[in-house]
Amino acid sequence: MWVAFFVKQSYMGDAYRMFSIFPRKLSGITGIVTSAFMHGDFKHLISNSAPLFILCFMLVLTYTKITYKVMLGVLLISGLGTWLIGREAYHLGASGVVYGLAFFFIFMGIFRKDPVSIVTALATLMLNGGLLYGLLPLDGKISWEGHLMGALSGIIMAFVYRKFEKIDKVVAEEDDGKIDFMPYKYIK
Repeated sequence: MWVAFFVKQSYMGDAYRMFSIFPRKLSGITGIVTSAFMHGDFKHLISNSAPLFILCFMLVLTYTKITYKVMLGVLLISGLGTWLIGREAYHLGASGVVYGLAFFFIFMGIFRKDPVSIVTALATLMLNGGLLYGLLPLDGKISWEGHLMGALSGIIMAFVYRKFEKIDKVVAEEDDGKIDFMPYKYIK
């Protein structure tokens, strides 16, 4: 995002729009994948960078094996959704991905109900208290459609992966004939 921002500022002028989502236009399809890397100004870049860094860090720590799948799913679903329902304007920025990851954590806590998922859901709510406000069409300069589609993408990804690495207690027999309780078994 930072490299793309400095390239945009230094060399692109208005050409960055070709990397933004422009809904329901063939020319805006590229933005489904690239718009999350484009930002309108430095304030926009900063406002997405901190939450994205924290949420990505939490994702790597808690759901390591599915990190890339969740990231790609959130990026594609939120981008495609924005392209489908967005108003006719250029939509850019990583806030759709931020919303996607935030809602992924919240709904993983709801769907799974295991301690790690619940703690990450609560931490996400505490760190991103104003999430619901961004889903409302209150400011014409903000892509609430991108936020909404990001939230939906996070819910979808949480539903898809709700059983991945679910922890169950199982009983296993050791080589010496003793029964041992193994605290974790991963179910794919």
